Amino acid sequence: MFSSSEEDGAGAPDDESRSIKEEPLLDSVYPEPAEGLEENELRLPRSFGTIPPMGEDKVERRANSGMKIAFRVLINVAVVFFLQNYFDSFFDLRGGYQGIAIVSLTFTVLNMLIVPVLHVLSLPIKMIAWIVAFIIVNAAAVWLTVWFITALNIPGVSLSIEGGVVGWIFVSVIFGMGNWVVKAIVK
Repeated sequence: MFSSSEEDGAGAPDDESRSIKEEPLLDSVYPEPAEGLEENELRLPRSFGTIPPMGEDKVERRANSGMKIAFRVLINVAVVFFLQNYFDSFFDLRGGYQGIAIVSLTFTVLNMLIVPVLHVLSLPIKMIAWIVAFIIVNAAAVWLTVWFITALNIPGVSLSIEGGVVGWIFVSVIFGMGNWVVKAIVK
């Protein structure tokens, strides 16, 4: 990598020989020497990361959002075309390519404008569904624990949940919350 000039004997780099060889790949990355650096000095590489610069161009953001919208439309066209051709008993669309385009554009616009609002409005339903799933999963774990303890048939050891459905819900919620705390602490 390092070379010295044999002609002048001093080892100082000249125009044909430098202390750092530039390969063609590096020439394309660093076309001009940095200001204030000699030709034979090392230069730090530029960052080619995915983090955008602080002053991102508004035009660039608009172009990216335009590409995102076009991508959404394209995907919706593919979905409508797929449904029309393979699931025509469920999805009956008439109008040819014009119908596909209109349905795809309508679905794209509704997904961009209305669906986020519906997601926010449906949060209480999602929370209730999450709570029910939480109770069911933990009740199953409690039931398996009761079954396992009973199957072991250890003298003097037994487990049963009293209080009917309310007892099962209460015990499963307490066990679930306890395990949740343990997971948070152990992480």
